[in-house]
Amino acid sequence: MSEKTDIQAKWSKSGPHNYSWTKRIPVASGMYWHSHGDPDSAPVPLNVAGVCNGRPSFVMCGQYGYSESIDCEELGGWWMPVIEPIAFDGGNGE
Repeated sequence: MSEKTDIQAKWSKSGPHNYSWTKRIPVASGMYWHSHGDPDSAPVPLNVAGVCNGRPSFVMCGQYGYSESIDCEELGGWWMPVIEPIAFDGGNGE
């Protein structure tokens, strides 16, 4: 049985998904939660541009105060895909 790190233990939630925090760098485009690993700091959602034409995946500029894009590998830390919400039903419960 493997021990969870502090961040995995604090932020792990059971749910209908198979996502968990990982140090693997995202390779597909999409929204990802990112953390530098401090369990007392909230993770931030970042829009990642996936691997394309030999360029590694990167976080686009203008997010979270970044003035230029930054490679995900350079950013490091922990990653988890953002879970898409269930479609809105109009609020009438139908």
